[in-house]
Amino acid sequence: MSYMTIAGLLLITAGWATQYFAMKGKQQAIQKNFVLVNCLGILVLVLDGFNAGAMTDAAIGNVLTLVASAAVYLKIK
Repeated sequence: MSYMTIAGLLLITAGWATQYFAMKGKQQAIQKNFVLVNCLGILVLVLDGFNAGAMTDAAIGNVLTLVASAAVYLKIK
């Protein structure tokens, strides 16, 4: 596992931690910071996949996940 993969996964984990701690009581809205950090983590995974030189199903899945996450980020006010 490369350092970029680990960095991407740590960013995604940090995003989830941000979302978890932002949820107080019954407040369950998606936090913009969560989506942003999650997108950055997925972007690192995409770059890592392309740097490996393989257009695998996982790399394509990561690209699709990045696009969907970015769409959510742009939609949150």
